Amino acid sequence: MKLTKKDFKNGEYIGEIDFTTKYEGSIEIEGGLGWVKFKRLQVSGRIVADCGTGISAGWGISAGTGISAGMSISAGWGISAGTGISAGMSISAGMSISAGWGISAGEGISAGEGISAGTGISAGEGISAGTGISAGEGISAGEGISAGTGISAGEGISAGEGISAGTGISAGEGISAGEGISAGEGISAGEGISAGEGISAGEGISAGTGISAGEGISAGEGISAGTGISAGEGISAKLTLKAGYRIFAGISRWVKSPTTGQLQIKCGKFEGGEICYGNLVETGLPEDENVNQRAVSPCDHKQTTPFCSQCGAKL
Repeated sequence: MKLTKKDFKNGEYIGEIDFTTKYEGSIEIEGGLGWVKFKRLQVSGRIVADCGTGISAGWGISAGTGISAGMSISAGWGISAGTGISAGMSISAGMSISAGWGISAGEGISAGEGISAGTGISAGEGISAGTGISAGEGISAGEGISAGTGISAGEGISAGEGISAGTGISAGEGISAGEGISAGEGISAGEGISAGEGISAGEGISAGTGISAGEGISAGEGISAGTGISAGEGISAKLTLKAGYRIFAGISRWVKSPTTGQLQIKCGKFEGGEICYGNLVETGLPEDENVNQRAVSPCDHKQTTPFCSQCGAKL
């Protein structure tokens, strides 16, 4: 079914079909109409808005297969698609956004609740969610990525600006940010972790290969890297610190003479790696037996995230 200019008045849908209940079939909306508005838009098939037309619904938008628009897609409630969701401009929802396949936008993606995709999520600008962001494949944004809870990807996570999560961040491959990376809980990557500014985690930081930051690196628990660790400023881990290769601290190109703090490599216990630049300070592990065991023993892997925030193992 195709909707044309005659089905809208001042952008509001006035057609005969009631889309507040599920329409059995697919719809195509004529291009060049600008924003077109529905109370709710539900179809069993696909929703396509041609070039120059954006879709808006005060309630939700849902399709049994895909949703695509030449301009933006916006809903006061949720947006869901059995396959993919794509927009030439932005995608936004007052509640959640979910797709069986990928989600892509030429500009930003934002949701009041979570964002989830069976494959990848990509945005020309930022990605933000009130709760979590998850993708079966990679997550990429031209600007920042932020989530009220966790961020997880089966492949890599990359952002032109910063990455922040209220709980953990996990990736099957690498994590990279043009600015800082911060998590309320752990950060884990199957490959490397890199940030143009600092990296901080309320719990552990682990990478299958290297960890590098333009500023400091800090973890409420341990830090481990399969290869090397480098930081423009200091490195701090409350529990253990371990690297497969070399460790550098205080190597920022913007500092003429690093301070004692910027050169400090502070940890509860140093477990391996060659310190090539910086000063090691071991503070000792906490007396709490449970914390000590977690610092020196294998993880119990009882977490609900796709990857362990301590060792980076796939769960």
